[in-house]
Amino acid sequence: MWKCNDASVWACVGIVTCATAWLFTKSSTLRIKDRHSLYYLTDFARDAEHREDKYVQLVEYTVKFMYKLVESIYLFDAHACNQIVFEAEQYAQKHGWTTKRHEQYPTTDIPLSELTFSYARVMNAVYLKVFPKIEELFHFPMDSLYVHDLFVVRYTHDRQQQLATHRDGSLFSFILVLNDDFEGGGTRINKRVVKPAVGHAMVFCGQNLHQGMPIHSGVRYIVTGFVNHYPVDKC
Repeated sequence: MWKCNDASVWACVGIVTCATAWLFTKSSTLRIKDRHSLYYLTDFARDAEHREDKYVQLVEYTVKFMYKLVESIYLFDAHACNQIVFEAEQYAQKHGWTTKRHEQYPTTDIPLSELTFSYARVMNAVYLKVFPKIEELFHFPMDSLYVHDLFVVRYTHDRQQQLATHRDGSLFSFILVLNDDFEGGGTRINKRVVKPAVGHAMVFCGQNLHQGMPIHSGVRYIVTGFVNHYPVDKC
């Protein structure tokens, strides 16, 4: 016969809380695409955090839950990723890698818009796969999203090895893995290191703290995309 104890009680509470939050995010009254932005809900929860309002507490929990969502999706095969790396290195031989485009957390990078073939290929995947995934995870309509910045990043063990813990200059972000012939690397987020397979992109909230982990040998290539949204007013 099943007996009630502290562990089972807390397990039940956790299951009920998660189920309630999931149902609440799916309801028409709280779907984030019916609000101006995730910032709106975050500010709302923060400003009202001292109120004894169960609705506010549930909103706050839901924001924190969705804020931490991370998912990896397939975009390209290894051959396509190699072509992006090749085009980036060909460009760099003539123009070099930039290191000052981002003021607070600079990366060794090249704007993807400088790489004609790769830019078209990646943007096509963004509209077909990344935007739909953002809509699925965070409930922002696809037609409100746009790419704010898109660039190839290069990490080497003898130059820029890593990127310190930071938040991106965007509401949403994705990191596309272009190669795996290096040691170390990966992205630390939610207290764990995520290493998607080559050709897969990690999609997440750009305001979620994350870190580019140091590499110990080889060269690591990624494509990073910053995605923001246009305000969507309710009718």
